[in-house]
Amino acid sequence: MNTNMIFNKRGSLMGGTTADSYHWKADNLLVVICGDMMNGGPDDIELIRLVMRLDAEAQTKNSRLIYLFGNHEVNNVMSNFIGVHPQSFIKSGGRSGRERLLSMEDPVGRYLRTRPVLFEYDGLM
Repeated sequence: MNTNMIFNKRGSLMGGTTADSYHWKADNLLVVICGDMMNGGPDDIELIRLVMRLDAEAQTKNSRLIYLFGNHEVNNVMSNFIGVHPQSFIKSGGRSGRERLLSMEDPVGRYLRTRPVLFEYDGLM
C-alpha cells in the first residue's frame, strides 16, 4: 500500500485514517486535482473538506492546490445524485441535505461552485 496516498480511487479514506491526519507540508509546490472526486465512495464530502483545508494550507507555503470542477461535481451541484455512493448520500442528509450542502449557502457548495474547469500552466491547458 502506498502510504503517501490519502484516498483510493473509490473515494474512501485509507484504512485507519481521517481527514484531520493530513496537512500541507511542501513549499513552492503546485498540485492539480482533475475533478471527479465526488460519487466514488462513502467519504466524498469529507474529501472535499480535506481539499478545502489543504488548499488554504498550501497558500501559507507559497504553494497552490488547483481543484478542477469535473463532470461528477457538475452532476452533484445540479442535484443529479445517481452516481452518489449510498453511504455518502445518507451521511449528507439525503436529497435535501445534499442539495443544501452543495448550495452557495454552505462552504462546501461555495468552494465547489467556484472551482475552475480549465487550468493553464506554462501555455498548456
